[in-house]
Amino acid sequence: MHSFRRPLCAALAGALGAFALATTGPAAHAETGAAVRITEFAYGGKIATGGDGEYIELTNTGTGSQDMTGWSYNNVATVGGTSLSGLGTLAPGESAILTDADPAAFRADWGLKDSVKVIDDGSASLNKGPSGVHIFDADNAEVDSVTYAQGFFPGKGASAWVDAAHLGAKSDTTGWTLSTADDGEGSWTSASGSVGSPGASTLGSLTPADVRTGTETGGGPEAPCDTEDAGSDPGTIPPGALAWPGSDSPTTIDDQCAWVTSLSGQDLSGLAFDPKNADVLYAVKNKSHVYRLVRTAGGWSKDTANGWAEGKDIRFPGGTGLPDSEGLAVGPDGALYITTERDNAASGVPLDSILKFDPTSSATTLVASDQWVLTDDLGFTNADANLGFEGVAYVPDSFLISVGFRTDDGTVYDPAKYPSKVTGGVFFAAVEKTGHLRAYVLDADHSHVRIADIDTGMAGVMDASFDPDLGRIWAHCDNTCGNATALLKVGADGHFAVERYYDRPANLPNYNLEGFAVAPYSTASNGSREVLWTDDGDRFGHSLWSGTISTTPGLPTISLTSHVPTLSGTAKVGRRLTAHFASWGPGTVKLARVWLANGQPIKGATGDSLRLTAALRGKAISLRVTGTETGYITATVQSRATATVKAGTITAKRPRIRGVVRVGKRLVARHGAWYADGSRIAFRYRWYVNGKLIRGATKAHLKLVHAYRGKRIKVTVVGRAVGYASATRTSAPTRKVRGEGRGEGAG
Repeated sequence: MHSFRRPLCAALAGALGAFALATTGPAAHAETGAAVRITEFAYGGKIATGGDGEYIELTNTGTGSQDMTGWSYNNVATVGGTSLSGLGTLAPGESAILTDADPAAFRADWGLKDSVKVIDDGSASLNKGPSGVHIFDADNAEVDSVTYAQGFFPGKGASAWVDAAHLGAKSDTTGWTLSTADDGEGSWTSASGSVGSPGASTLGSLTPADVRTGTETGGGPEAPCDTEDAGSDPGTIPPGALAWPGSDSPTTIDDQCAWVTSLSGQDLSGLAFDPKNADVLYAVKNKSHVYRLVRTAGGWSKDTANGWAEGKDIRFPGGTGLPDSEGLAVGPDGALYITTERDNAASGVPLDSILKFDPTSSATTLVASDQWVLTDDLGFTNADANLGFEGVAYVPDSFLISVGFRTDDGTVYDPAKYPSKVTGGVFFAAVEKTGHLRAYVLDADHSHVRIADIDTGMAGVMDASFDPDLGRIWAHCDNTCGNATALLKVGADGHFAVERYYDRPANLPNYNLEGFAVAPYSTASNGSREVLWTDDGDRFGHSLWSGTISTTPGLPTISLTSHVPTLSGTAKVGRRLTAHFASWGPGTVKLARVWLANGQPIKGATGDSLRLTAALRGKAISLRVTGTETGYITATVQSRATATVKAGTITAKRPRIRGVVRVGKRLVARHGAWYADGSRIAFRYRWYVNGKLIRGATKAHLKLVHAYRGKRIKVTVVGRAVGYASATRTSAPTRKVRGEGRGEGAG
C-alpha cells in the first residue's frame, strides 16, 4: 500500500462477539413519547491520530424529544462514566454519536455535516474496558445496554446495526447485522476505510443524504461506496520516460463498488495473469482478500465457480491473522504466491512475507500452506510497516539460464546450487520504500536466499510481473511516480537493469494505481495487447482500468551502448589488476568504477587498477562500472570475477654468513634484500653444524663453541609476511671451524 495513504490501525486486538441487549422498557425519567436506544455500534476505527474512531450511535426512536442532561454512558454496568449532557436535546428520529476520536476528526473521516451531534466518550472507550455499552438516564437508571464477547466483528473499522424487531431486546447477536457498503442501512466507507452509517439510522428519521457533506440537492458523493482522492501531486516521473505506446484513454471496466468486503471498502491492489490460461486473472485487495476473474465478452467478471463468486478471504498458515495482501504471482504449480507487508491484526509491525495458496480449494477462506518471512532481509523497523513488499514477479529458471542471468556476486545463476528450492524459478519482490526488486530463491524449509537486488530508479515499485513474450520484467509505480512503468531486461553483463521507462497513457488519471498487468501475446487483437491497472484509491467507485499496448511498439532505444570491462594481471597478493574498457556511447559517457571482493565494494577502490592486498586473499575480484549520460538510462555492467586471490610470493635472497670461523667467535647471518611488495617481513633463523640442526639457535647470530671445531656451519632464513607464502633460503656452508688462536673469515 503506497505511502500517500493513511496507515491502517491495528486490525483487531480481539474481535467482538455476541450481543445481549438489556432493557426493561421506558425509563421512569424518559420524556413522554421519547425512546433513546443504541442503534449502531463499532468497536475500533481506523483514524490514524488520537482515538481511532470507535463509536456508539444513539437514536431517539420515539415520538417526543429527549433532554440528555444528566444522562451518562459507561463501559461497565455502573453509573459514573461519561456525561451525555453535551448532546443537548435529541429530537424525534435524531441520531447522535459518542466516539473516542476528536469530534472534528470523526466528522472529517466520515464526511459528516456539522449538524450531526458528536461528543467524546472520555476514558470509557470500548477497546480499553470490559465488553459492554451501558446508557443511564438522569435518575441513574439503565435504559439500554449491549454486552459483547470476542468473535463477532472481523476487525477494526467494522460496525453493526440492529433491526426494528430486536431494538432494545435482551438478546445475543440475533437481529444485529454487520455493515457493508450500500447495505440496507445505507452504510458507506469512511476516508480511513471503516464501514458504517454513523448519524443515520433507518430506525430514526435521518438518512445518509441528510447527514453527509456533498449530498445536498444538485450535488452528491462520488459513489455509493467510499472513494479516496489521490491528491494533486503529479509525482516524480523518471527522467527520459517515453510516451505510452498504446491507447491514450484507458477506461474503467468494472461495476461501481464491485470490490467492497466486510474488512475494507472499494479497492484492488495487485494483478496477475494465470500463465497457463490467458482468460484467467487474479486480483488481491489490501485487506486479506483475493478474486479470480474470467474473461467475458464485456471484459472481466468474477468467477462464480468453486466458491469464487465474491472472492475469497485469505489467512496466514494455521488460519490466523489478517494478511495485508499487496501483490501476487501464479507459480508453475498453479499456486498463488501473495506478498504481504504485515499482519493487519498487528499492523504496526512489519511482516514482509510471501504466502502460498491453493486456488483450486472450494473453501471461501484460503489458508496459506507456506510462508516465507523476509522482513530481516529488508532490515525494516516498525516505522516501515507500510513500506515493504508490494507486487511480486515469478521468473522461470529456463528463461534465466537462457539469458545468462548472473547473481549479485557475479556468478552465473545455477539452479542446481539450490536443490531444496520449491519451484523452478525465482521470485522478484517489489519494495515500496526503496523502489528495488529483490530476487529470492525460496526453499522448501521456508528459508530463502536473496540472489539479486535491482534498483529500478523509481521512487517506489507497487507491482511487478514477468512478460515471457518480451523476455522482460514490468515494474510499475503508482501516483508517487506519476504512474510510470519501467521495463527491465537482462543485459550483456547478465544483470537485470532498466531498459526504458514509460509515462502513463495521456488520459489515464494520476490515481493511486497500484496494480499492473499486461495480457499475453496470445490474446492480442489488431496489433495490441490489453493492459490492466487497479486503483487502490477507488475513485468514483471504480478500481479496474483497461487500455492497450502495441505488440510491436518499435520504440527508439534510450539505453547506453555499454561494454563489460576485462581485467588483466595475476590474482595474487602484491600484484596489480588493471581494467580495460571499450568505448561507451553515444557521446561522452561518465563512468564510475567500483572494485568488488566477493561481490562487495572495496572501500576506496574506484580507479582503473587495483593492488591486491593481504586483506583480499581468498576472495574473487571483479569490477562494476556504471555509465551515466543526460537523457539516457543509467547502465551498469560488471566484469567476470577473477579466481580467488592467492598468497603472494616473497622475493628472497640467499643469506650470507659473516664473522671469524674460530671457536669463541660469533657468526652473523645477513639475509640480504627480501621484498614483499612493501609489506613487513618477519625473519626466523635456523643454524646447522655439519647439516645437523643446532637446537635453540634461532637468532641472527651464533657463538662458536668447542663442539663445533672442525665442522662447517650454515644458516637457513625463513621470511613470513601477512598474505604471502613463507619463503626459505639457506646459506652456503662456512669453512671448518678452527680452534682458538687462529681464525679465518666465514666466506
